[in-house]
Amino acid sequence: LDNVTVVTVPPSGSDPDELWRRFCLATDLKPSAYTTSGVANASLGAASCEVLRRLNGLPAIRKLSRKTYAVEVNGTLTRRVMDRRGVPEPKITLPEGQREWVMSKAEEIIADIEGVGPKVIGSLDDLRPRPFSTPYQAPEDLPTEMLLEAALDALGGLAVAHATGDTAPKPGHEGRKKRGKLGEARDRRGGKPQGGRRRGAKARQA
Repeated sequence: LDNVTVVTVPPSGSDPDELWRRFCLATDLKPSAYTTSGVANASLGAASCEVLRRLNGLPAIRKLSRKTYAVEVNGTLTRRVMDRRGVPEPKITLPEGQREWVMSKAEEIIADIEGVGPKVIGSLDDLRPRPFSTPYQAPEDLPTEMLLEAALDALGGLAVAHATGDTAPKPGHEGRKKRGKLGEARDRRGGKPQGGRRRGAKARQA
């Protein structure tokens, strides 16, 4: 298992750059060679998630191509509008009836990894769910006023994003530039693209 590395995701509240540092350690990249300021991967609140879930069920949205959806919905609406919503929302939590199963499954996964013995960057304890301190509330049962407010914020934010040009980059522009840098770093490590094409690595934003 020399070619297998497990990188665990730090728990909520950790240094925002910790996952990036772990990724760099796994790929022999220098964290200091890249700029991460202003990069975030915030979780959506329950109200915003419910608005997005209902939006995804609309026939017009379901007809979008995967590329268009990635840019307009996942990129602009979710990452550039909903992520930045400054209104506190209830968090997404698990129903009480599923929590015991999740805890048990986490222990099973940890035992499997320990049994196989790959290199681990981070801690396997990161795979254990943190204690649940918030009672479960189904997002679809949130007050209508709360969902309406989240929907209006999303609609207004989307309009402003397009009016000011603060939208997700089209595929082949900013994304290509970032992949190129990571691809060059991989080439310096001696990696060879397969099939005559360079394949860039992709880091999950922390």
